Amino acid sequence: MRRLLIIAGVAALAIPGLAAAQPSPSTADAGDYGADSAYSGAPMGVATREDHFEREIQRSVDSGTISDYDAQQDRRILASIRDREQALDIDHGGLTPDDQASLNDNLNTLRARMNQQMGDSY
Repeated sequence: MRRLLIIAGVAALAIPGLAAAQPSPSTADAGDYGADSAYSGAPMGVATREDHFEREIQRSVDSGTISDYDAQQDRRILASIRDREQALDIDHGGLTPDDQASLNDNLNTLRARMNQQMGDSY
């Protein structure tokens, strides 16, 4: 599907006037809810990384790699990052590149903490 969209976009650019003939985007109404949503961001975006950390924390507890106490602290940190993400999203009408970079820095700090807890085995 993604490849078809890319090919269609390239074809539209290659044919003069075709893009101009397309109707301009308008504000979506309730009937179009989610119709204009698309994946944006890096291949491993903030939300994807957050979900990955959540699963990894649980796997680490299940395997005994980290203690319940450490997992509880990691989950609190992750929850605060998610809360901040939600606030930034609301404040800015979507995450800006600076917002994403800042949130990724926070996730990198959590990664370093988890690596330390696991003895850098990750």
